[in-house]
Amino acid sequence: MASSGTAKKVPVEDVLTVQDIFARYCWYVDENLGEEWSELYTKDGVFEGTRPEPVIGREALAKVPGELNAFFDGRLRHQLSNLFVEYGDDSETLVARFYNQIAAWNDGTKFVMLAVSTALLVRDDPGSTWRIQRNTIRALQ
Repeated sequence: MASSGTAKKVPVEDVLTVQDIFARYCWYVDENLGEEWSELYTKDGVFEGTRPEPVIGREALAKVPGELNAFFDGRLRHQLSNLFVEYGDDSETLVARFYNQIAAWNDGTKFVMLAVSTALLVRDDPGSTWRIQRNTIRALQ
């Protein structure tokens, strides 16, 4: 993470794109839209931190929303906050950090988890849209 205000700022357009990606991320997983959710990732994308093993690749990623929806009877809801976006190692990578609060509504309102997420985003090709290459989740509770 940048340690001072002197680091090159990510353009607002890219920050808004990342905000939109993670808003869709929450909606797609909660609405059981596995294909759409997996398309937010690169072909070799990684989702890790909530399962014993990382979930790797779009085919495996597409199954995650269905598994969560089955377990929580379709009543899981994600809320993202405090999104912070900065450049990664170069201007072709972005790092997004945010809190993800998850609640279940299948048996009354139930707090499931507060997590810190750190996501690495890249472009498939220069000028193309940003995609999640790796999303690492650290549960706080």
